[in-house]
Amino acid sequence: MPLLAFVLLNAAVGLLTAWAARNGLRASARGPWSTDAARLLVAHELLTAVPALGYCLLRAPDWSVSYLVGAGRVPSIVVGAVLVLNVVVAIASFALAGRWVVTHRADWALKVAVGLGSVAVIAPLALRNRVRIVTTFVHFRGGLDPQPGLTVSGPALYLAIGSLWLLAAAVMIAGLRQRDRALTIRNRG
Repeated sequence: MPLLAFVLLNAAVGLLTAWAARNGLRASARGPWSTDAARLLVAHELLTAVPALGYCLLRAPDWSVSYLVGAGRVPSIVVGAVLVLNVVVAIASFALAGRWVVTHRADWALKVAVGLGSVAVIAPLALRNRVRIVTTFVHFRGGLDPQPGLTVSGPALYLAIGSLWLLAAAVMIAGLRQRDRALTIRNRG
């Protein structure tokens, strides 16, 4: 999954996490960071998002940046910084959505998440000639045949990794939403 799409979807995950747990966030006396939603988001980031993006960045760095630059020579410290920034994006979007939730504008989080998700799906489609093959920057720019060994898995493996990461996010968000609904019913009754 290209880096831009991954980061946009990760921001959407942070927004949707706060949206799904909105009643719990509003009811929390100690703020959104003391909630299970915040802890689950951090756990999700560390256990699924970092490994998924890290694998793509380390195994196919040029493909991950859609061959815009030759990322193969990027120092590993930069890859680490990108992974940390990706986690920060999710946490920051959760914090922003948490503010919206507390001020009874939770629908903003949902709308922005849908917008980010749409861009994350459209961008790779627009760049489909860049993401349909996994190779190196030099081979892609030179129009050469893919380097042996790099296309064995092709983009399908990376799409599967991204799909599993999104499935984990969807399960987390659905669980938080279900729990939040139960909290609402309990508070009304």
